[in-house]
Amino acid sequence: MSGDGRRRTAIARALMFKERRRLRTHLGKLRLGTSEARPQGAGFLKYTLVYDRHRVSRYSLPATWKPVVGDLERAMEKYWAPD
Repeated sequence: MSGDGRRRTAIARALMFKERRRLRTHLGKLRLGTSEARPQGAGFLKYTLVYDRHRVSRYSLPATWKPVVGDLERAMEKYWAPD
């Protein structure tokens, strides 16, 4: 918990210029497509991207999603501020 008792759930600071440029480049090539049906069983990851007012959930990563998800995962590792 943070000092005021609310959970911090956002990246602690803005991306650096090179990180923003890389993410924007990848977002420019992004093809959201359509959401996939939830697979049977319990062993899966759900990826949801919201971009340009469109929300899509996938359980397998299309080629254009991989760089975007990678950029976001790196940012979370680098900037995440744990409680």
